[in-house]
Amino acid sequence: MKLSISKHTTLKSFKVIAVNVVILAVLLELASLATYFVQTGEFFYARKEKVPAAARNLAGNRLNEVGSNKGIIQQLHPYFGFVNKYDLDFELKASQIVHRPNNYGFYSPYDYPFKKQNESQFVIGIFGGSVAMHLSTFELESHILATSLRQLPYFRNKEIIVLSFAAGSYKQPQQLLVLNYFLSIGQNFDMVVNVDGFNDAALSYLNNQHGIDLSMPNQLVIMPLVRL
Repeated sequence: MKLSISKHTTLKSFKVIAVNVVILAVLLELASLATYFVQTGEFFYARKEKVPAAARNLAGNRLNEVGSNKGIIQQLHPYFGFVNKYDLDFELKASQIVHRPNNYGFYSPYDYPFKKQNESQFVIGIFGGSVAMHLSTFELESHILATSLRQLPYFRNKEIIVLSFAAGSYKQPQQLLVLNYFLSIGQNFDMVVNVDGFNDAALSYLNNQHGIDLSMPNQLVIMPLVRL
């Protein structure tokens, strides 16, 4: 009789504890949802995935954000890690031109690989991160590099074609991978300009901090894209 009463009491106590634990979990979840809503203005389970501001800032000065492009300026690429979104325009602060990405997601008026139309064309490829991307788009507007080269006798009668293979947050070995890929599909260059240094040091350091190999693309960009 005593054993029966003891088992009954133990079972009842367990049920009470289990119910209390469930109620506590529900209350904690509701409190967390309320806190998240107060801080962000949206419900946690209905939230939209966001790319960190640091990743957006590394990519460039000003991007026109329209519709589904808002906040996301790059997309995954099977060979380069990521490229600029194919439908996202780019514009410098003092620009009079809106630059649109080509068939590979690089800001260029030409699709790649670019084929020479005549022997007088001199093809320059610019590789690197956001600085190189700005350099190439600025060159398409101002033609400073082309004008300077034409002062030399060799370039006097040359049509200088500048092709951008740069994207914000690129770092080595991405530039080398991009160069090798386009060489492999028949892109010819007369000159290659590689602008790097800062991203290779700063972004590799961030990769190391997050346990991602230094040779991998910038983790600030690639990891949010992978999660998406």
